[in-house]
Amino acid sequence: MNFYKKLTLLTTFFMPLANVHAESITASALTLNEAENIIAMQAHAKNSEYKITGAHYGNHVHMSATLTTNLSTNEPETTKTPPSDTKH
Repeated sequence: MNFYKKLTLLTTFFMPLANVHAESITASALTLNEAENIIAMQAHAKNSEYKITGAHYGNHVHMSATLTTNLSTNEPETTKTPPSDTKH
């Protein structure tokens, strides 16, 4: 087997494994803080960590994030918790 066939075979096998534990989520709100709070609540509901991957600001904010789960049970949990809402 030549180099390119091996590379193609390995890429085909390992690429799906790299994205098994990632999920994209989105939120829309009037402010950046509100949008991030929505993202944080969605991540907390799924017991996941999040990383904001983009935000667009116009008449409202549209934010996207990637959720990841902590695969190691020995590491401390670093999930961002949603901030408490003080509005009543």
